[in-house]
Amino acid sequence: MVFKKKKSKGLSRKAPYLFQTATNTLHWAWCIKNNIGICIVPNWDIADMWWVEITINGNINLDPVDYKGTDALAKMYDYCKYYYEKHNKNENKV
Repeated sequence: MVFKKKKSKGLSRKAPYLFQTATNTLHWAWCIKNNIGICIVPNWDIADMWWVEITINGNINLDPVDYKGTDALAKMYDYCKYYYEKHNKNENKV
């Protein structure tokens, strides 16, 4: 039996990679546990450009700035850190 590779019906985009530090992972995990989803989504109109999407309790907001590759991931982790520190003011900051 021969399997045929399906042709792409549209554009595809591979997500960039940025090494996660333990601190980044801590901030990101805290956001997920507290119903704050932060991720990157492709801007299909511009090649290799990404938006940062923030979902808090079902409300979705997009950062209006287009980011290139790993800059988008760095910004995503900045947002994770922001929300972590905003809600943990009295605790030790990492």
